[in-house]
Amino acid sequence: MINVSSKQDIFSFLAAIRLCDRIVSNTLTPLVIADSVGIPNVATGRDLEDEYRKYGNVTNRVILEWDDRLNLDPISEEDRLAISSKIVESFPFDLISRSKPPNKPPLSDLKTLVIIMGNIRGGEAAWKTFYRHMLDINSADLALVVGKVPKGQRNSSLFRRAKYLYEFPEFEDWGDAIEEVYGSDWKQFILPYANDKWGTFGGIGNKQGSGAVIFVIRWYVARFLVENNLVEKYDRFVLTRSDHYYGCDHDLRLLDNTYMWVPKGEDYKFGITDRHLVCNQAHILKALDIYPPILQHPEKYASKEFADLNPEQLIRLRWEQENLWPWVRRFDRVMFTCAVEGDKTRWTEKSKTVVKEGVFLKYEYEYEETTCVCKTGPCTFSFT
Repeated sequence: MINVSSKQDIFSFLAAIRLCDRIVSNTLTPLVIADSVGIPNVATGRDLEDEYRKYGNVTNRVILEWDDRLNLDPISEEDRLAISSKIVESFPFDLISRSKPPNKPPLSDLKTLVIIMGNIRGGEAAWKTFYRHMLDINSADLALVVGKVPKGQRNSSLFRRAKYLYEFPEFEDWGDAIEEVYGSDWKQFILPYANDKWGTFGGIGNKQGSGAVIFVIRWYVARFLVENNLVEKYDRFVLTRSDHYYGCDHDLRLLDNTYMWVPKGEDYKFGITDRHLVCNQAHILKALDIYPPILQHPEKYASKEFADLNPEQLIRLRWEQENLWPWVRRFDRVMFTCAVEGDKTRWTEKSKTVVKEGVFLKYEYEYEETTCVCKTGPCTFSFT
């Protein structure tokens, strides 16, 4: 039962109802409330006087509906402000905090370098999503660590956006690249056991797959970072590839820079995917250091057990050996690997499926998860 004894009591009751309704529906501007508790013009920058007028018109219309029955006149500006203040004080929670938009991560002050490694492929449609959903929202610099490209073919937007360009030679036999640095002694220990099926040493001699290519390029990335003193310059590094199509924002502010972040899935028999990594300056060189210890001490790895590892399993093994594995965390995938006509690949060919984004798929699972995550949020998948 409500005890109504005066015009102000009725107005307070009606104004409180209107105020609650607006708070719940998120349509009440916080300016009236903010001003009544001494916080000036907090939300929209619009004229307070105009906002008060609008608020007064609404409440006065409510009062007018009761005029015939209660013989009430519209309340004055002074009374309305006094009642507004009284209502605010009576609420058992902080109206100002409830009126703020949902919390967003603070702007990051971490300097970020995104490194695209390998061959240039994927096409301009994919690269536009990379700029929008990765590079620009994270205020990141771009480095290309890629196979040597003739100057006449450097007309893609990636070269215009890149702050750094580091080119490495392409090899018909990537064993030649290893020999330039480590000689040939490793061959007698490693190659007799090398497994053609999984491609850990793919690209060496007649070995299938791209394992050697992947890990030699990582060595080039490490050399690029060290030679240019970039480990000290940047706080966070993203190691990725050019043929990722981003379905939505890859907001690095959501990923604690203490850890190493890898997208979910594509781990192939309990390894860890090699296609994308986010990590800090303390971890980046160790994370890249896959082949060197093997080539420096090949006798330790001369076994069928080692040779049977696939590239994803080898990355996990080396991260475990470097005590990096406890730092690994996973995030929901927001990108999928794509292809366009003319793209070259050593391993997985593009599918015949052209998706609505206008590109070919390489791994259908990646597309399914990206589409689900970007549309609805975290999704449950049976990961490989």
